[in-house]
Amino acid sequence: MKFLNMQFFNNKRLMYALSGVACLLLALVTFVISLIGFENIGAFFGGVPSRTESPEDTSTSYISTPTVGTPTPTGGNTFDPITQEPTVPPTLSVTTPPPTTQPPTTQPPTTPPPTTPPVTTPPTIPVTGVSIDQGTEYELKVGDVLQLTATVRPVNATDKTVSWSSTDESVVLISSTGNAVALKEGTAYISARISGFMAQIKITVTARRVEVTEVIISPPEQNTIKIGDVIKLEATVSPSDATDKTVTWESGNPDIISVSADGTVTALSEGETTVTATAGGIKSSPVTIKVEALEPTTEPEQ
Repeated sequence: MKFLNMQFFNNKRLMYALSGVACLLLALVTFVISLIGFENIGAFFGGVPSRTESPEDTSTSYISTPTVGTPTPTGGNTFDPITQEPTVPPTLSVTTPPPTTQPPTTQPPTTPPPTTPPVTTPPTIPVTGVSIDQGTEYELKVGDVLQLTATVRPVNATDKTVSWSSTDESVVLISSTGNAVALKEGTAYISARISGFMAQIKITVTARRVEVTEVIISPPEQNTIKIGDVIKLEATVSPSDATDKTVTWESGNPDIISVSADGTVTALSEGETTVTATAGGIKSSPVTIKVEALEPTTEPEQ
């Protein structure tokens, strides 16, 4: 029992001694760090490179750490041989890389804008005369349409626009393009004007002739008449708007009957003949008329 107590007591003293040594070592390390700085610990114990960076400098500098017991001057400073403390803080040697140069910027060649050739205005060629292609006189029927044209000289004149006009638009109406319409009988002068020059054409408008196509004699009330009788015949001319509707009557035998200009028939002698009517060169179909003798009259007995 006594032996165990002595062993425990000895072990306890050993622990106290070891704790004291550890505290001394910790104090010594703390002291060294406070002298040289935390960032230079690696360089002090092994020459480990100490990296310092800045926005402009990314180079690496090395701090040479002197061997303990062998002071090495660095930049004119010495270390204390006992405490190994520098008499002056060591000088850090920093290597600055040369500045980088950017290659010159090459601008692409510029292409000049395309040049527009100057606009040249062709010379103005004046008018020297004008004429109407249809001549100086023309005849139209009522209702006819005529397209007038004008020739401007020279043919390469700059402005060839012709202005048309009529002296009587109730007879001949003219459009801006030279289209003439005959409205009624009469005479009108059509003018073509351009650049102070004028040409005229005289247009005479006459009635349009409507040809007769048929003549019909109306049947008389009686085809048999007595000598001395008088009847009236009527004729119809077609078309109704024929230009010449004049009717000419004709008897097939003027000795039997006579026909006046208005179609009156007179029986002259006993017999049979025909009557025709003509208008516009068209003759009607004949109408047959028979003339009988008068019956003798008897006087009454006394």
